[in-house]
Amino acid sequence: LSLSLSLSYHTKPTMPRFDLTRPTFEKAVLSTLEPKYGFMPDGSPRRAKIHIVGLVGHGKTSIQRTILSAYKGSMDYSVRILGGGETVTTQVTERQPVANLKRLGLQDAVNGLEEKALPFLLVDHEGVQMDQNGEFLNYKDGKLNQVAAGHVPVGFNTTAVEWSWDQLCQNPGPEQRADVAVVVADINIISQETCQQALKKIVKAYHKNDVNVFLFLTKADELDGEIADDPIQLYQSEEVAHAVKTASKQVGIPSNQIFPLCNYESQDEPEVEIDTAALVAMEAVLRGAEDKIRHESSSIAGAATGTAKC
Repeated sequence: LSLSLSLSYHTKPTMPRFDLTRPTFEKAVLSTLEPKYGFMPDGSPRRAKIHIVGLVGHGKTSIQRTILSAYKGSMDYSVRILGGGETVTTQVTERQPVANLKRLGLQDAVNGLEEKALPFLLVDHEGVQMDQNGEFLNYKDGKLNQVAAGHVPVGFNTTAVEWSWDQLCQNPGPEQRADVAVVVADINIISQETCQQALKKIVKAYHKNDVNVFLFLTKADELDGEIADDPIQLYQSEEVAHAVKTASKQVGIPSNQIFPLCNYESQDEPEVEIDTAALVAMEAVLRGAEDKIRHESSSIAGAATGTAKC
């Protein structure tokens, strides 16, 4: 029975089995570093804007550190994700992230450059707080929709009790809007109805604004002890497979847009399996961003003539 469940999980076309080994890691690094998003009006490369949103305490900040550590080739707990504090909440990382190709051992890709800027921005948002009934304690009165629609500028203090329309981007163009959204949730409580209801609200807000949503299920190593001992078991775990199927059914996201991940908490050295899982997920997210940018009805240059106020 165990073998049957495992094979069923791996052979479903919407949930492929990923090989979390070094060749997959190298392919994912190089693939996600390719510039694909065109240019801004000033001639600078456009970077895909990825909204990161999730419930408080579900590993939203930790998973961003995991992603950035995968590109740096070293553990960096000093990377501070602006937005995780009690004041400023909507912000990009403190330092623009770069990939250290030499440190990653990708000598053939260095070509005289040891570092390469990542072609995307992770935009962190205030964690969603909810009561025991799944009702939001923050993001009330349409605030979540304003975030999803791109009205809330980067650096805006979303913890403010009252938001003034004059403080927001009233006519956001592509450079203000999210190209794709990543919702972060703890895989260990994805079966709880209150969690599912909260995630549905977040997904609905982004879908309403034509933003594709991916779901990162964090802390998979806490769900299945075998993964903690051997992270390569991530895509072989029946517990993880069940959680992914539950999330897809209850939250309304296709299973091929749901990625179980492990979080770096106190490791001294990177682990290739954890990094590879994060980068495989980022490959899919960036493909989603590329599709959105390609199909935008208005160009960045045209949107720049609007009356965005940020």
